[in-house]
Amino acid sequence: MDREVLLICNLSPEEEEKIMSPKGRDENSEMLDVTGSPLEHSYGDDSFNVSRTSLRRNWMKNEERFMSIHQVAAETLNYTQEKLSNAKLWTTPLFVLADPQESNERCILIGSHSDSRGFRTLRICLGGTMFLSEIHEAIQMEVPFIQHDKNEMNLQNRKKAQVKIYSVYEISGVDPEMVDWKDEEKSEYGGYLSIETSWEELSFIPPLRNSSSTLFASVVSGSKASPLTSLWNELLLLKNYLAMLEEYQTKHMSSRYSVAPLNFPKCFSNVFRESTSKITKKLHQILVGDDAFDDSEVIDDTSVAEGPSEDDYQIKLSDMAKVLEKRPDQDFASILWRIIKGADSYTTMTDCIHTVFEAISMSNFKPSLNVGDDTRFGKLVGGLDSVEKQLPQLAGSISMELVVDMGLEKLVRDYTYLLSTGNLMESYDARKILNNVAEGVFDVTKYREKLMTLAQIHMSLEFLQLIQDQLNCRMDVSRSIFEAALKIYKAPDSPLNFQNLENHVIYSLNVSAPKNIVSEVMKMPPASWMCTLTTDVTLQSYSSVTHYSRTPIFPPNIYNSEDMLKVETDTEGPMYYVTTGSSIHFKLATDD
Repeated sequence: MDREVLLICNLSPEEEEKIMSPKGRDENSEMLDVTGSPLEHSYGDDSFNVSRTSLRRNWMKNEERFMSIHQVAAETLNYTQEKLSNAKLWTTPLFVLADPQESNERCILIGSHSDSRGFRTLRICLGGTMFLSEIHEAIQMEVPFIQHDKNEMNLQNRKKAQVKIYSVYEISGVDPEMVDWKDEEKSEYGGYLSIETSWEELSFIPPLRNSSSTLFASVVSGSKASPLTSLWNELLLLKNYLAMLEEYQTKHMSSRYSVAPLNFPKCFSNVFRESTSKITKKLHQILVGDDAFDDSEVIDDTSVAEGPSEDDYQIKLSDMAKVLEKRPDQDFASILWRIIKGADSYTTMTDCIHTVFEAISMSNFKPSLNVGDDTRFGKLVGGLDSVEKQLPQLAGSISMELVVDMGLEKLVRDYTYLLSTGNLMESYDARKILNNVAEGVFDVTKYREKLMTLAQIHMSLEFLQLIQDQLNCRMDVSRSIFEAALKIYKAPDSPLNFQNLENHVIYSLNVSAPKNIVSEVMKMPPASWMCTLTTDVTLQSYSSVTHYSRTPIFPPNIYNSEDMLKVETDTEGPMYYVTTGSSIHFKLATDD
């Protein structure tokens, strides 16, 4: 549970200047709030309990303004907190950032806090750096146990220390919590992937059978780095069309065939936008039987469609996405959507639909539609085969309704192709959750619900795509990951919000990590490793922590310059920053 803490420290000279400057006093007033803690940021809340904690592998951006105070002052403040806590006058956790250069133990953080169970003290120290070979040797010699027994205060009635190990393997990308985000940067975010493992015996490598591993993934909606970004942009375009239809129908509820024009809003933006002349040219080409798209855009998807055997690894979504955009598409409605989606005005959109109907009615043009096509467009085309051949009325919002319907159906076929070809879901099951909404009067709500289902499928595929591109996933593994993601993102409390689809939002997923993936990842050095040893006696609990991290968990100004200048070697392996901690929990006596 999140909890406010009080951190006492100095501010960097740059921050003091910003605060004291009359010009920046108002806009920088929030910088006076220095609550929060590098401990909480770097280790996670309540890290010295024996329960699993959420590790941070770098410092937070706002921690760079924190400067240490003299250790004597830090000890004095901590002692005062202890006395106040005993008197129940002060219950807020207090942490003091100390100068690590003032003591041999290089203490950096001193803290204490009380709760209903008693009073807890805490010390964090910097331990320099160690190479991987040195860490392996230290663990083989059980150095954490030796150090724990040496510092443990109550030697009588000592019990064997409880062991909790927690290790993080960073596979790809940067943890989004460690990024100083700007709006324009999120669209470039390529995702983050890690495996977090915990176990209860002293070893640097997790025991595969006796450990618990979780796969963590973070992606951003609408990322330009994703091979599925074109599909997402089509979803957003349809969402904007639905918003226009809803507004138009609200203003003209009396008749959807109103003569009032449906105009695109001035703020309308379309990533697929093309000039009217180019759209007209493409439309003319398909009406005379030519290909409206470059030959280079079309590739054979036979090898992908056949798929691998059950014993093979999964075909990657990124490969299927390339085929999806360029595979031969004989369905006329899909081709028409690919052309019309570039329209920057409702007039252009309506003219395209009208031109197609004229070609069918007057020039005997025969569009190739899928068997059993039940789109609104397909039904109108079927009506043109009658003797009368009366052109459909395109007044009011009819043209956009047809375009939305054919665009949505095209996306349904695209996602169904990805799901079925990737053996993630049977085509029948996909169609079942993507029910037909083309019957009766155009209902914006039903179309919005169907579009939302596609968005939920899309985000689930984004997680799988990230994982597949970094790890070897068998078919069963890919399917289980996708099903777990879809279960979360299709739930009533889904993190995905329809009104927020246009924004670049970071979404996360954590699922149980398959053993075959964990065994493969364990071959690489972990990004961090933390051992918590805890000894309980009658009214006291002593915990010690040994933490190794490939990157510093405090800002660079905290570390010794010699440590920061060390470089890794091929013989000694990766270098880790060492942090140690100790905590004593004085428990309140309770009546039996």
